[in-house]
Formats: sequence, C-alpha cells, structure tokens
Amino acid sequence: MRINLSQANNRARQLREQAAALRSTQSTLASHQRNLNAHWRGEEMAPTNGAIEQSGRSLTAVAIELDSISSDIIRVAEAIKREEEVVARAASES
Repeated sequence: MRINLSQANNRARQLREQAAALRSTQSTLASHQRNLNAHWRGEEMAPTNGAIEQSGRSLTAVAIELDSISSDIIRVAEAIKREEEVVARAASES
C-alpha cells in the first residue's frame, strides 16, 4: 500500500485549522475576561481570572501541539514517499 500524500496533507491541514480555531477561542476568552474585569469588581474575580488564564494557556498549548503534529505528519509522509520511490527504483533495476 502506497502513502497518499494528498490525504496526509489534508489531515495536516485539518489539524492546523483546529489549532487556529483553538487560538481564536483563546482570543475570544481573553476578550471576555477583559470585559468582565472592566465591569465586575469582587473577591471572586481573582480565582475567576486564574481559571480563565489557565484555560487560555491550555488552549494555546494544545494549538501548539496540533501544529507540531501537523508538521510531523507532512514530514513523515514525505519521508515514506521517498522510501517508496527508492524501493520501487531498486525493484525495477533487479
């Protein structure tokens, strides 16, 4: 079975899109946090801000990991394709 580079690229693109969606969600969350802080003063805001900030960090970390996996998918798929080509050339020379 041969590697399908198009399919690998599509999967990688989907992961990058998910990472972008997570970054967008983090940005929206930060915007809501700013709005909340501008209009609400109270002792409950310290733990609320901490929870929001932790959620934002988690979203960013997952987005970074998805981007990394996306790059790995493309890199490995291309390496497999090169190996397949070497094997095919060797087989045709035999």
